[in-house]
Amino acid sequence: METFPTEYFLGTAVRLLENVKYRDSNYTREERVENLQYAYNKAAAHFAQERQQQILKVSPKRLEASLRTIVGMVVYSWAKVSKELMADLSIHYTYTLILDDSEDDPHPQMLTYFDDLQSGNQQKHPWWMLVNEHFPNVLRHFGPFCSLNLIRSTLDCKSAL
Repeated sequence: METFPTEYFLGTAVRLLENVKYRDSNYTREERVENLQYAYNKAAAHFAQERQQQILKVSPKRLEASLRTIVGMVVYSWAKVSKELMADLSIHYTYTLILDDSEDDPHPQMLTYFDDLQSGNQQKHPWWMLVNEHFPNVLRHFGPFCSLNLIRSTLDCKSAL
């Protein structure tokens, strides 16, 4: 198996940004580091909890890679929001990436999904249990319309289960 040409890829990305004269004016270097550290530390602490570890059964290496990817995406994409929201979104989207990478067959745990949702029962799928527990932390940052859209998009995104 060939290794990914990291140096070539990074060089190409740098040349592209230089050619389009891209200048990130969202943060100073200090603000960028502070936001990345805050979101990463809070998300890492969340996933380091024993319950999350037992339910998710994700290798530390994979979890670390997921956290680094998602925290960077959130901090750079949501530059104008609070550090607290960056951290909560980092947790939420890390759950999404973990599910996306999962090789487990979710079908048996999803058989009662709609009935449980409709009656307010706890979900049987471990991912949904953890996401539903954390979701209020994300939604508290938004009003009712945005919250509804976040819920809808999360349901749509995971309907492939």
